[in-house]
Amino acid sequence: DQAEVILADGRNFRATVTARDPRNDLAVLRIPAFDLIPASIGDARTLRPGELVLAVGHPFGVRGALTVGVVSNAHRPAPRGGGRELVVADVRLGPGNSGGPLADARGRVVGINAMVAGGMGLAVPSHLVARLLGAGESRPRLGIEVQDVELAPAQAAQAGNQFQRGVLVVGIRAGSPAETAGVTIGDIVLAVDRRQTPDGAALADALAGRPDGHLPLLLMRGSVLQDVVVGEDTATRKAA
Repeated sequence: DQAEVILADGRNFRATVTARDPRNDLAVLRIPAFDLIPASIGDARTLRPGELVLAVGHPFGVRGALTVGVVSNAHRPAPRGGGRELVVADVRLGPGNSGGPLADARGRVVGINAMVAGGMGLAVPSHLVARLLGAGESRPRLGIEVQDVELAPAQAAQAGNQFQRGVLVVGIRAGSPAETAGVTIGDIVLAVDRRQTPDGAALADALAGRPDGHLPLLLMRGSVLQDVVVGEDTATRKAA
């Protein structure tokens, strides 16, 4: 829950982890630095193949290095990306680029560099990062860490074969609405307010734009369906 952040000017801060996205290997850190100039943020969904992009980072320990490339695949599931939505470009990345910005020709951040596959640089698109930050969205935060899973045959049968995949709860933040509602590690989220959640992206989409308040979840606990209502102050739970 704690991290150390050293800025380019040498200042050292103790950071607090405020959110995590295990699927995209991202975390949100908050530091008490009030004089920083925020980067301009672009929208990866507007990128087109052939568009110029720039990566900034510390590859192989070289501080502040910049590499240039062109977009190959703008915002679709990428090969070798595990079905994730990634920006693919022939920009050269190395150890030390991960976590750094991918920017367009105007200097707007359109992604967070993640990995290299087949000689191509892969970056998490800016709109997925904005979703993690909650930028421009009003949505409840459950306070859970998740990973995508496929239901066992017995679980799928118990759910009437209506669900084949879900989102496994692998971590719960202390004092979070999910913990208060009785959500436990090992539960599988199948639906939010009757919207199926076959993966983490679908879970985020189901939460996006939802006002704070009571949020009905359908869970699979073992082989038993559970209806759980998550809210800020009260929670109810019923076995199906």
